Amino acid sequence: MTEGGVGICCITGSLHEGTPKGTEGTVGGLPTYIAKPPSSATTKEGIIVIIPDIFGWKFGNNQLLADEYAERSGRTVYLPDFMNGNLLSAESFFVLR
Repeated sequence: MTEGGVGICCITGSLHEGTPKGTEGTVGGLPTYIAKPPSSATTKEGIIVIIPDIFGWKFGNNQLLADEYAERSGRTVYLPDFMNGNLLSAESFFVLR
């Protein structure tokens, strides 16, 4: 965070670079981004569940973070839509500043 507000990297998706590699599915009745470790990784027991920030589960930074956790941990990572589709769009953030 920068003085006076959130840095541009947080709302442009540039904090983490790349294209999300996971898939979208439904888990427990919730739309969910699912990131699996690469096939070359040693998989480990357990899962990671990420509770998304105000930009939601479809925001690029959140999905890329899930991919990174899966790659580094060897675990499947779930990023569910806990907010039932209610989120703050990056475009509306500029209006709030």
